[in-house]
Amino acid sequence: MKFGVAIVPHDLEETAVSARLAEEQRFDYIGTLLLALWVVPLFFVLNQGSKVGWGSDQTLALAAVTVVMLAAFLVVQVKVAHPVVALSVFRNRGFSLAVFIALLNFIAFGATLLLLPFMLQNQMGLEVTKVGLVMATIALSTLLFASTGSCGFTMDWRYARSMEISLAGSLTMTCWR
Repeated sequence: MKFGVAIVPHDLEETAVSARLAEEQRFDYIGTLLLALWVVPLFFVLNQGSKVGWGSDQTLALAAVTVVMLAAFLVVQVKVAHPVVALSVFRNRGFSLAVFIALLNFIAFGATLLLLPFMLQNQMGLEVTKVGLVMATIALSTLLFASTGSCGFTMDWRYARSMEISLAGSLTMTCWR
């Protein structure tokens, strides 16, 4: 017995409109190239700057390339019809504030996850396995509360985040002893 799947459009007019929109939207090759030309040198500077030397000619040249290509990328994205990154969304003050707060949250959470194992091991004298358990509680609480929006009930994100932090702290203190 053979099985097959057929995709049948429900509305041929809707399909025609989608095809016309796809033809009208062009891929921004220049924007994509400029994006790569500022992101790759930035990653190299951040990743290899300490090895090569922050004041070395190579690091400073790549930092300059990063700045120039970022400026060119932003200019192109403002002027092109179908940009890679639609900068117009940042005109919405609420969206811009949410992105900025998410960035600060990411920086703080990332710094905590990076530095906490060193503090627990070097300053507090915990064994490596206990440090792993403490770090696992943070990961598990993040995994548990990352899906609160789709659990079938509505919860204010502020309470979910505070519950996550409280649970992570409680589990950390429990594993600490």
